[in-house]
Amino acid sequence: MLIKTICHCDSLASYRYSCLHLALLLILIGAEPSQARIDWVRRPENTALRLGDDLTISCQAVWVEDNLGVPDSSSHFSSSQLTDNLPPPTLQYTWSLNQTSLPEKATRLPDKSLFVPGTAASDLGVYTCTVTAHFEDGDSGRDNVKLVGSALVAAAFLRPFVIHPESQAVSIGETAILTCVTGVSSPVVEVSWLRNGLQFTQGTVQTATFGGYDRTGLTHQLSLRLTVEVSSDLFGQFQCRAWNPVLREFELSDVADVSNEGLYLSVTEIDLPVILWDHPPSLVVGEGTDLILPCKSTESTESTKVSWYLGRYRVDESKRVYALLDPPNHSLGFFPVRQQDSGRYSCRAENSKGIVESPPLELVIAYLGIEFAASPVDTFAVYGTTAVLHCDPPDSIPEAHVFWYKDYLPLNTFDEETVDRISVTEQGDLQLTSVRKSDKGVYYCEAYNNFTTPTSRTSKLAVLTVEGPPFITLPPTAVEVMRGTLLHLKCLVDADPTPSVTWLYGGQNLSASSTVAFVNRSQELIVSDVDKTREGTFTCKASNSYGSITADAYVTVIVPPESLRPIGDIIVTTGESAQIHCPVLSDPMPNFLWFYNSTQLYPEDRGVPSDLQWRVDLPDLVLENIRPQNAGQFTCVGVNKGGTASSTGLLVVNVPPSVSVNPRNLTAVMGQRTTLSCVAEGQPTPSIRWLYNTSKDLPAEAELSGDKSTLTLAPMTWTGIGTYTCVGENLVGQAQTSAEVKILTKPKIIALEAPESAVQVNTKVTLKCIAEGIPAPLLTWTHLNQTVVPLLNGRVRLPERGVLVLEAVLLEDSGQYECVASSAAGEDKAGITLAVYGPPPPPVLLKAVPLSSESVYLIWKWSKPSTDPQQAIDGFKIWYRERQAVTPILYPAPLGNTSTRHEVTGLTAHQEYVFYVTAFGDSGRSIPSNVMSAITLQSEPAAPENLRTIEVAKRSATLIWEVPAVPNGVVREYQLRYKRTGYIYADYTMLNITHPDLPTHEMILVDLRPYTEYTVEVRAGNVQSGVRLWGEFSPPLLFGTLMSEPSLPPQFVEVTSQSPYSVLVSWQPIPSLAQNGPILFYHVTYTNIKTGRSEAKRVDQATTSLTIFGLSPWRNYSVTVKGQNPKGFSPASDAVTELTHPIAPVAPPGNLKVISSTASTLTLTWQALPDQLLTCNITSYRVEYRQRGDVTWLSQNVTSDSIVLQLEALSPWTWYETRVAAVTASLTQRLGPFTEPVLTRTQQGESERVTAVTYSIGEDSITLSWQPPKEVHGTLVGYKVSYVAIGDEKSSTSAAQEVLVYSNKSLSLDDLHPGTLYQISISAVNGAGPGRETTLKLNTLPSLPAPLTTEYPAALEVSSVGLEFFNGSEINLSESSSNRHIRRNLAAIVAGCLVGAVALIICTIFVCIQCIRYRRKQRLNYDVSEDRVIIENDSSYYRPNESSPPAVKFTPSTKQSVSFFSSSSASSPPSPSSPSVPSSVTRESMSTQIPSPTNQMQTSTTSSNGPQNQNQSQAQITFDKETDSNSTSSTPSARNDGKEDSSALVRLRKPDVSKKKYSKLDEDFDTSQKETSGLENPVYLATHGKHGAVDVDDVVLMVDDSLSSFSSRVHRHSLKSFDDTDSVTSETMRRRNRMRTESAAAIAAMRSTIYVDSLDMASHNSKSILGNGAQEGLPVVQQPEEDIEDFGSEVIFNERTVL
Repeated sequence: MLIKTICHCDSLASYRYSCLHLALLLILIGAEPSQARIDWVRRPENTALRLGDDLTISCQAVWVEDNLGVPDSSSHFSSSQLTDNLPPPTLQYTWSLNQTSLPEKATRLPDKSLFVPGTAASDLGVYTCTVTAHFEDGDSGRDNVKLVGSALVAAAFLRPFVIHPESQAVSIGETAILTCVTGVSSPVVEVSWLRNGLQFTQGTVQTATFGGYDRTGLTHQLSLRLTVEVSSDLFGQFQCRAWNPVLREFELSDVADVSNEGLYLSVTEIDLPVILWDHPPSLVVGEGTDLILPCKSTESTESTKVSWYLGRYRVDESKRVYALLDPPNHSLGFFPVRQQDSGRYSCRAENSKGIVESPPLELVIAYLGIEFAASPVDTFAVYGTTAVLHCDPPDSIPEAHVFWYKDYLPLNTFDEETVDRISVTEQGDLQLTSVRKSDKGVYYCEAYNNFTTPTSRTSKLAVLTVEGPPFITLPPTAVEVMRGTLLHLKCLVDADPTPSVTWLYGGQNLSASSTVAFVNRSQELIVSDVDKTREGTFTCKASNSYGSITADAYVTVIVPPESLRPIGDIIVTTGESAQIHCPVLSDPMPNFLWFYNSTQLYPEDRGVPSDLQWRVDLPDLVLENIRPQNAGQFTCVGVNKGGTASSTGLLVVNVPPSVSVNPRNLTAVMGQRTTLSCVAEGQPTPSIRWLYNTSKDLPAEAELSGDKSTLTLAPMTWTGIGTYTCVGENLVGQAQTSAEVKILTKPKIIALEAPESAVQVNTKVTLKCIAEGIPAPLLTWTHLNQTVVPLLNGRVRLPERGVLVLEAVLLEDSGQYECVASSAAGEDKAGITLAVYGPPPPPVLLKAVPLSSESVYLIWKWSKPSTDPQQAIDGFKIWYRERQAVTPILYPAPLGNTSTRHEVTGLTAHQEYVFYVTAFGDSGRSIPSNVMSAITLQSEPAAPENLRTIEVAKRSATLIWEVPAVPNGVVREYQLRYKRTGYIYADYTMLNITHPDLPTHEMILVDLRPYTEYTVEVRAGNVQSGVRLWGEFSPPLLFGTLMSEPSLPPQFVEVTSQSPYSVLVSWQPIPSLAQNGPILFYHVTYTNIKTGRSEAKRVDQATTSLTIFGLSPWRNYSVTVKGQNPKGFSPASDAVTELTHPIAPVAPPGNLKVISSTASTLTLTWQALPDQLLTCNITSYRVEYRQRGDVTWLSQNVTSDSIVLQLEALSPWTWYETRVAAVTASLTQRLGPFTEPVLTRTQQGESERVTAVTYSIGEDSITLSWQPPKEVHGTLVGYKVSYVAIGDEKSSTSAAQEVLVYSNKSLSLDDLHPGTLYQISISAVNGAGPGRETTLKLNTLPSLPAPLTTEYPAALEVSSVGLEFFNGSEINLSESSSNRHIRRNLAAIVAGCLVGAVALIICTIFVCIQCIRYRRKQRLNYDVSEDRVIIENDSSYYRPNESSPPAVKFTPSTKQSVSFFSSSSASSPPSPSSPSVPSSVTRESMSTQIPSPTNQMQTSTTSSNGPQNQNQSQAQITFDKETDSNSTSSTPSARNDGKEDSSALVRLRKPDVSKKKYSKLDEDFDTSQKETSGLENPVYLATHGKHGAVDVDDVVLMVDDSLSSFSSRVHRHSLKSFDDTDSVTSETMRRRNRMRTESAAAIAAMRSTIYVDSLDMASHNSKSILGNGAQEGLPVVQQPEEDIEDFGSEVIFNERTVL
């Protein structure tokens, strides 16, 4: 706090700095020194384990330095910074076991822990971990910081209980106390109580330590005490259970019975019955299984009644449930169990004394629902985030287990890659943390209940889509490139969405150029012709919508070395220093090498003259104390990764002169020629001059050579005597040397002194010579022309000048002696003769022959001299010695003077001896004879010495031995034998070594068995005269080979499939001879042949079988087994292939497609399951189908080789759901999951007949009405009515007329012949064409008087018509009495019609006025906006009888076909003053059929805003009209049958004046029928209200509330030609005027508003055009873009647009 207070004393900066200085000073002075130590992070702990298990002991420490005591934790000064600033030490870990080394199999893990695989008894003990701090400064005092931790590793064990619980008899409500004590165990056991073999959790359990305390914490002994209040359901057998978690074994105490006191009374004393209840509190059974619940009871003194109860109610028997009251069990049976049987059951025993009830049994009937409460849905996740796929399984009893599948295969959440990321929550959801790209796929969950049938349900599929920022799979790495070469950098990235890759250099984007290219989606950068400007950091940047990531790589450009210039000549003077610069440059800087005369200069002076003193001061070479011999060529070489370059120079050393050849002092003979030589050396070459007695003047007889190196005195006289000096000079300096010349005289011998007679051997002789000369001559003696020199032994001496002394003369001293006097002037000689007599001559040794290994035979001869009788001998002596010896040995045999041969014995075998012989007599002993040598013969050698091994391997051993101590000859061969130890009857393996190495021989034994003990012996052999002489074998040598990996695999490997997910692998152990060491483990490797994925499992050496779980169903697995000993693995056994059991298909067939081929058939195609999803042999496919809305599926099976099926006999125009599943015949559960149902509708078919046909007959018309067929089998387009007259003379030639009715269910056939029989056929028309026909035969009424005929109302109905049906298809009608009744009331009918017509005209005029006003108001709304689509045609509006087109003209821009729906209230016909309809035409090829919508406006609302209230947006189209003053007014003959709507076909086409006016109209109608029958999505046009038809000169607009009546009229008119005006009769003109009048009505009707529903023409998308009639079942019309034709008028589509 003091520091804190001081440091906050002032806010000024200067005071703050002073404050900090003061605080630091206080810290340094007052703080205690830091206490550094090693602390444990994880220290070794005592462990108990099972032998054979793996052992891991933790040991991890950290270096800790305490703070300096500064209380403010915000201080920035650490202890290391304030003290010595030393780096933290390195912690070194050392392990030991029982204070010795670790076993070989122990391994140190990277976290410093110790791992011992497969522990054995020898691996138990105290493991010690020593942590030592090692400092880099080498301070031994600080290195003494250590931390030691020990852990005791013991074998786990479990001993039986020492105290057992005792049985007790207690009453209900009393307290029972049970006690037990476990045996000693290691480690601590888990204890619990059991009741009737099941874990008992009630009551109070007290656990305490029993016995002494183990300080190691490994051994424990526990006591248990159970206190429980007894109730009727607690009686039973109690036990203590001790579970050892390491051994995975348990011990049980003895059983203690806790029962009611009454059980121990006699039967006569029992009052109440006792129920022996042996059921768990809850029992789960599957529905459909049989179940029997026994209820045992003891009988009391009276009979006992036993009954079963479900809750509070007694169980009643039924066809399934039986109370099997068969004593003593009194069982309750269910045959079988059903869901309604669940509940709480109990058994009651009753007698007169009372009722005893058993504990309740909760019977749970297993149930598994079908629908998942929550299925996984398609999920999107980003890399690194958490994705959760929800799965709430169906209702299940008991709770279902949830399993997850990915890509139709089980999802392994315990794999090494997924165990930390993917988990299944308790709720069943799949949680994926840190989502990766590999996690994407198809997921679904499976709810599994083991008690139900089927046992599982499968959820819907969910697709997990994973995207995220890019990640780099292969980053670019730093690289070095040569200048001018190619740079290639790779940066491989991956992500979804696919990232884009850009490259940056120095932070700037790189773009492609002539030298820069990008390949592999820019993941690879290639830069050509790299120079130094490209050196730097290249950055790879990968980006997508989620982010970006970068990776850097530094590129170094190597510039090869270059020499700037040669070094040149370097001139120095000897003894100076020189610095030679190396002019070689490169990038990076090169390594410099210096060469001297092609020899590299190394620091250790290899190959360099020792007198060259040099050092390298890069890049220069420094030469010091240069000597002349150092001159030469020096070369500098620069080397880097780019190459080499060199520069050379010459070192020149200037040397001062020196005289290498000096003139010598000499003495010349008078008159002789005398020469003095002088050679001077130096650099440059010096010049020579001579001085005579220091004067430049030389004697007259002196002569100099050309280079002055030689001075000659010729002849030598007294004037030439003196001192001569030679002087050498050059630029550096000079040198001189002198010589003295003297004169000489020849020597002369003047006297010789010697003995006058012969002398005896060994006497002293003195010879003396006297001579004179200048200088005094040198006197020397010669004997027999050999110079006499003194001997070291003193026998020959030269004591003074000219005197020779022979102390003891020998015979060889006899002969001529000469004295020589010599000097530089010459020599003189004089000689004398000396005679010496001595001992006899030596004998001559002739032969030395070896006889055996111990003797040699000698032969010699001796010749007596004839001239010297004194040399007679007495005998001979033999001398011998070994060749290596120095001193000869006298053989002790006496030999006379006549002996010439003798055998020398007692010699050593195969030893070379040297022999000589001497003669002896009175005159002495002769000198030795000539010397001869002989080698004794060989014998058997002794045993080789020091047989031992120097290296032992797995299958070989290297032996070495030495030659025998007594070889007895030359060892030419060794014989070695060996065998395995312990094999008594095994033969030795013999090996002969014919060319041994001496004196030691080394041999490698190969092909040995690993881990085997061998005995080896060896003997030596000599060869004498081709015979082998074998010695004794050496003592046996025992050695054992090292362990090796097993040489054979496990035997007899068998693999048996046990389930779809497991196989059993069994094998026989490796043969003992092939184990090559103790087998530790067996490794079982199994490979999925299809995927190639392999996994391995390890078991101990005692295991010979293994069950492999977690396999995939119906997969071939290849299994191999190999053994392992401490040295490695054996070869793998031959692979055994086994197919796992199949399971039902896990995935549906793929890509199910359904095509409606006809009205009654559907064609299904699908794809077979891929190989990776096959879990069984697919034998067939089940195809199920049903009509939409049905519950029951119909099915068909096809073989597995078929993937196409055609479903037949289906209902036309019906939606069907179809699905496919794979089926296998090899399993009980055969069926796999179905595909998602595909909804498809069959094509339209022939419709049924229309129903409820009614009619009314007029004079020239027949009005028909009918109801739609019961089954249309398609979209009802309309109805076809065909009729033909069969009752007049023209019937045989007239063709049948056809009329199409599109929305009405009634038709008025007009312009018929009165009183004529017509055959009429009615059929419904759908997309498939006309359906089955209903045929009628009707007679029209006969003709009436002319006035009445013209006014005959079209709406006249005929009643009381008799109908007669023939086979349901043809109806014959005849005129009845009602027709006559109509004729009688005809006048009244006509009058009523006239009154109605007048009223209708008035209403029409009123409506037309209102329409004109509305049209003018709407004209103000004309607007051309962005959302309008304009359709124009080259057709124009024409007024009748008008030759010129109006001002408005529409030209087509696109081809479009539009569905129009108009709606208007039913009103009176328009007045004659209504404007005529402008002519609007389409292309001739266009035929548009439009059904009538329903009167939705009238049914839904009566307001004018009705269309806007519809759900779909509508565009309003209003036809504009122009006033025609020439239009004719007349009341149209139109009928209003009271219906709210009617339909009309608007046919617009451009006229062709070259043809007859209505000739094209027939073709249009025929084409319309053909097009209607073939259209799949016909476009419909409908209007509302009463309409008529108008015939104009150029354009025909067909509008009528009854389309068929107008069609009949048009067809009849089309047979006539109006081109000829002469043929136009009054009737024709009347009908034309009538049609013009009807056109006015049509114009009024066309004034109605037309709506186009949901039409978005601007987007050109396919839309559904729904008219107001869609709610009445009219088809939904799809509007493809290509079907949009030009409609011949301008249509502007928006929300409310007016045409």
